[in-house]
Amino acid sequence: MAAEAAGKRAFELLRPLCVRVMKAPTVEAARELDNALVSLPSMHPALMEYVTLPLRLILRQGPRCSAGLTECTLQCLSRVIRLVDVLQNWELFHELLSYACMMLDDKMRAEAGYSTLTDEHTLAAVELIQGLCLKAIPIVRWKLYSLLTELGHCISVLLGVIQSPRPPRDVRRTA
Repeated sequence: MAAEAAGKRAFELLRPLCVRVMKAPTVEAARELDNALVSLPSMHPALMEYVTLPLRLILRQGPRCSAGLTECTLQCLSRVIRLVDVLQNWELFHELLSYACMMLDDKMRAEAGYSTLTDEHTLAAVELIQGLCLKAIPIVRWKLYSLLTELGHCISVLLGVIQSPRPPRDVRRTA
């Protein structure tokens, strides 16, 4: 009963922020959502689906979004993933992992029309991959293992981040 009440309070807190991000995707709106997420101890998977929707829509806009908005969106997604006990949704896992890997792959990012990443942007993408891999249930991870080319690409971009002389130590350590 207490968990249900906490979930309802979390929904009441996050709903207007998610609506704001959906209607006007700005860095300020995404940061406000991220700040609200900090106050939550955990998140129900159904609420996770609700909160990630406007964030995923931002990522789907591609390079039309500012670098700051993309970075803040990745940070919000990483925080949401860390708040859930387990990630059971393969489609969500696959979409977010593919996007984070694309952001770390210089060639793919350039082909998509993105500019050079900041260190904070790189760290947010690496932390998203880390959270996805830690929170995914075994069947979701098994599906990834069955797609060896995607798993290989993920590992390749993470190794590229580690070997790059540009990122700071905390980015390399997280990768």
